[in-house]
Amino acid sequence: MKKVVIILAILVVAVGIAIYSGEKMVNWFGETWLGDRESEASVKIPEKEENIEEMSDEKAEEKADEQERNSESLQSDLEEALDAIPEEELDLGLGDNPTEDEIISVMHNMSHQKVRAEKKWGKAPMHQKTIEQVYEVIKDSNFTKKEDLLVIVERWKDGDFSRVDKDHNYFWSAQDGTVGKAHGLLSVAEEIDYIESKY
Repeated sequence: MKKVVIILAILVVAVGIAIYSGEKMVNWFGETWLGDRESEASVKIPEKEENIEEMSDEKAEEKADEQERNSESLQSDLEEALDAIPEEELDLGLGDNPTEDEIISVMHNMSHQKVRAEKKWGKAPMHQKTIEQVYEVIKDSNFTKKEDLLVIVERWKDGDFSRVDKDHNYFWSAQDGTVGKAHGLLSVAEEIDYIESKY
């Protein structure tokens, strides 16, 4: 019986060693084999990232080109809409000696074409011909706000409407406005819609 117990003990130890060694072997094999696979994968990932970046750059360039084409197209559409305004709308009827308040009112109405506001009362086209009419009156005037008005109308003459919402609010304040303060600029497409609906 002692021999059987000794043999069983040896077998248990042998099986334990085999299991322990097998586990070590599996871990070693897994680390070695999988480790190589992981390092290969880590080499491939940056290549994919570079490809993605290249594709993203190409798509960004394509999108920029498309936006530029759309912008040019919209600008052309805006010029067509401005050209379609009837001549009688382009005559502001300022008369011989308009007052400062009349000029401020006209400029305020002109700015409506380009600004986002809750309410807009009055309209006058923001067009090179109307800008020129206002400019001629202001430059020869003795208005108390002549300097401010000249800065605004000269910017408009140069085709710079980036601050027209602030210009609108200047006129709005000068006229003691309470409703309809501008809160941004219309997009070119929105401006075209405004022109087509008003003139």
